Order: sequence, then C-alpha cells, then structure tokens
Amino acid sequence: MWKAIRNCSLMLMAGIFLGTLLLCGVYLLPMEPMRMHVAETMEQFLEEGENPFLLDGCKGSSLDNYTDAIMLGNAVYDSDEPFYQKAMEVSRENNGLDQPMESLHAYVEKSGEQDVSSYARYWHGYLIVLKPLLLFFNYYQIRFLNIIIMSEIILGIIAGLARRKMWRSVVAYIIALLGLFPMTIPSSLQYTSVFYVGNMAVLFLLWRYEFLEKKGRVLYLFFLTGMFTSFVDFLTYPLYTVGMLCALWLVLSEETFGKKLWKMASNGIAWGIGYVGMWVGKW
Repeated sequence: MWKAIRNCSLMLMAGIFLGTLLLCGVYLLPMEPMRMHVAETMEQFLEEGENPFLLDGCKGSSLDNYTDAIMLGNAVYDSDEPFYQKAMEVSRENNGLDQPMESLHAYVEKSGEQDVSSYARYWHGYLIVLKPLLLFFNYYQIRFLNIIIMSEIILGIIAGLARRKMWRSVVAYIIALLGLFPMTIPSSLQYTSVFYVGNMAVLFLLWRYEFLEKKGRVLYLFFLTGMFTSFVDFLTYPLYTVGMLCALWLVLSEETFGKKLWKMASNGIAWGIGYVGMWVGKW
C-alpha cells in the first residue's frame, strides 16, 4: 500500500511538473500563424452557429462550436505578459456579451479592442496539441485529422478485442460508441480530449493487460488516466475515461467476484485521486 502511495505521489509530482513545462513550451510558439489559420475559416465557422445539428432535430448530434470558440480563443490570444504567466492564466479576448464566436472573430480580424478574460481554474492541457496543430492547419483541417485519428483508435480497440475473440465485447463497444453519436466527436474540439484519453487508456489496457496485471500496475493506469483526464478536460464527460476502463478490466479479469469488486473500487479511487490531485496541483 505504502509503495503504491509513494509511486502515485511521484507520478503526480512529475505530471504537474511536465504539464506546466509543456504548457509553457507551447506559449513560446509564434502566435501569428495560429491566428491566420483560425481567421481563414472564421466565416464558415460563424455560419454554422453555436450549436449546429449534424442530424436535423436530433439533439445528440449537436456540435459545441460555442466552447470550441473559447478553446480557439485561448489558443490564439497573445499579450505582453511572460510566457509562463500566459500559460497559467489562459486568457482570451471577450466582448463581454457571452458571444465567444463573435469575440474570436473580432480578435483574429483585429477589428477592435475587447476585454480580456481568464480561464485559469482549468489546466487547458488540450493546448499542448491544439497550438502546434494551428501552426499548420486550420479548424476544418483539424476536424478532418480528428476523423482519421479517431478511426484508427477505434479500429485498434476492435482489433484488440477480436484478437482475444471477445466478440460480444466488440458489439458492446460499438453500441457504446453509437450512444456517443461518434460523428459529432471529431467535429468538436470540446468532445475529443476526453474521448482520446479514455480510448487510448482502453487500448493500452487491452493490449498490455497481462503485463500490467502480472506487475501489479493496473491501479497506476487508472491513476494516470485520472491525471490525464483532469489535465486536458474542459468540463465535458470525464467519467467516461474511468467507466470504459472499469468495464474492460471487469471483462478481462479472472478474479473472483468479491476480489473484482474490491479492486474495481480501488482502481476507481485511484482514478479520482489522480483527477483531483492533478487539478489541485495547478494551484
């Protein structure tokens, strides 16, 4: 027990340090190419609106362009503050009318001064990926890239389940995906972060389960998944990452029912400690 506490504490400290370092690093990147790539698709983005439906009348197919505009605003905003302060404050221009899409448009077009608002209570770890991508791609190209990456991860999980001849789990996984309206996920930055964390953790557990179980490291996977979720999530569906891991672990484990319940509770607590610890660690 004490060994696990020590190891988790070390992982948490390392995660806080590395997360801070990576965020500071991306705030040293040139902002102008990012602003230009956002600006070139801004008209089309505004035409879509804040919450467009991919399927008319189906609320589950709604995109979250409102939050995507906040994320893009965070990514492209520049100021004269030191890079480390910008990395921790995560500011953007805001017109004060709760209109992030219009605020983003005004900023990238340089059409006037606006107020500056900060979203410091989150890590905004998605910026370590979004900022470098915006150096080379615009918003709609990133959406297309998301489709490719998401498809490869899904196929990797299905292949892993098929390799183990877990055909019922393949069906269950596909049903779970359909419940998320998967066509909406790659089209909204807001939805992708937690999806990637959850499914990459599932993919790792699926392909390395025997090694993790033999070494007694399954709990560490849950702990790290909680940390990563807290780092990148912007208040979406964080429990997805622990729920998917728990479901797969229950299927893979050959323990007795009582031991399964005990270990699942321990793993869930480890996830929660990782999540909360990483969040508190920013402060």
